[in-house]
Order: sequence, then C-alpha cells, then structure tokens
Amino acid sequence: MASILDVPKKRVTVQLLPGTSSTLATVRATVAWHSASKAAEAEAVLAGMRKLHVPGGAVDVQNVAFGSREAPLVCGRHEEALKAETVKLFHRYLNLKSEELDHLQAIASSAAKPSTGCSSCTPVQLFASQLGLSR
Repeated sequence: MASILDVPKKRVTVQLLPGTSSTLATVRATVAWHSASKAAEAEAVLAGMRKLHVPGGAVDVQNVAFGSREAPLVCGRHEEALKAETVKLFHRYLNLKSEELDHLQAIASSAAKPSTGCSSCTPVQLFASQLGLSR
C-alpha cells in the first residue's frame, strides 16, 4: 500500500480480514495524510485499482470504499497495545467497583437489621441511605 500510494511505510496500517469464502478477504488500510490534496490523489489511484500486486502474484480488487477521515480504522501496534491495556485496566476497575458496592451493600444490610442494635451503625446506615444501598 505504501509503495502504491508513494508514502512512507510508517504512515500506512493495513488489516486483513477473512471473507465469507476462502478466496475472499477484506483489506482495511489507514493512511496518515499531511494534506487533503495528497489524500484526494490517493483516493483516485485506489478507486481505479483493479489488481493489487503482492509478492508472489496479484489479487483481483472487487470493491474500493473510503471511510471517515476523522477516526482511523486501525492503529499501529503501539496504539493497539495501549488500547488493549486500557480496556483491560478499565474492566479491572469495574470489577473492583462492583466488589466495593457488594461490600457496602453487605455492611448496609447488616447495619440495618434491628437485631444489630449498635450505636456505631448509625453513620453506616446514613451513608447507605444516601447511596441508595439500604433496602
């Protein structure tokens, strides 16, 4: 892709997605452009492409479509690794918050029982009612 569009390799990210049969696949490419005119030139080149020459042969091009320029379809390896780590950490955060809520609900339930009868439970009961944890 980089050589076809005459841009440095570091500005092109390509993702190959399997198709509905063993002979079909989708190639998604994200290219970073410094000017709108270069992007327009590249779109013209890609729109007219009927064969994609790859090492060892050529592939027929069935369809060329252009997506939004605002958000890349695929990021580089570093960015993809950062996104994966962010998602992993966010899931961990949500699990910890869920555990925290479970503990607060257990404390609130225990403090709300009339049999508890402890004077130090009042602040916990107030806190639970403000958070909507009391039942």
